[in-house]
Amino acid sequence: PVRKLMAGFDRVRVGLVAGTVGAAILGGCYFIFSFCVMDALNAQPPSVAIATMNSINVVIVNPKFILAFMGTPLLCCWLVAEALAAGVGSSTDVALMFGGALTLIVGEFLETLVCHIPKNDALAQHKGGNAADVWSKYYTSWTAWNHVRMVASLATVVQFSLALFYRGARL
Repeated sequence: PVRKLMAGFDRVRVGLVAGTVGAAILGGCYFIFSFCVMDALNAQPPSVAIATMNSINVVIVNPKFILAFMGTPLLCCWLVAEALAAGVGSSTDVALMFGGALTLIVGEFLETLVCHIPKNDALAQHKGGNAADVWSKYYTSWTAWNHVRMVASLATVVQFSLALFYRGARL
C-alpha cells in the first residue's frame, strides 16, 4: 500500500502547492500593509506613526511570520534547483516554476533585505528631530517598495498556479 501511494507522489507538485500558499500569505500581508496599515499610520501624528511602525517591526519578527518569510524563499531556491535539473525550458510547467521562484526570491525576499530592512533599521534609530519629515520620506518610499514585493509575491502565485495546471496536464 505504501509503495502504491508513493508511486503517485510528485514532490515538485507538493513544493509548488506549498510555494503557492507561502507566496499568497506574503502577498496578502504586503497588500494589507500597502492599502490599509500604512494609510492608517499616515493618518496619525508623525511621532505616533513612527513609534507604531517601530513596534510593528519588532512584533512581526515572530515564528509564524518568519516561517512564511524565510520558508517560502528557501522553498523557491529548491524549486529553482529542481527546474535547473529538469532543464528550465524542457516544459511549460518547469519554465513557470523557475520564473515564479526567481520572482519571489528577487522581488520579495532580496527586495526586503536590500530595501525594507535598512529603512526599518533607520526608522528605529530616529530620536527626536523632524518627525514629520522623517515619516513622510519613510512612508512614501517604504510603501512604494512594498507594492513591489506585493506584486512579486502575487505574480509568483499566478506562475506557480499555472505551473501546477500545466504539470497536471503533462502527467
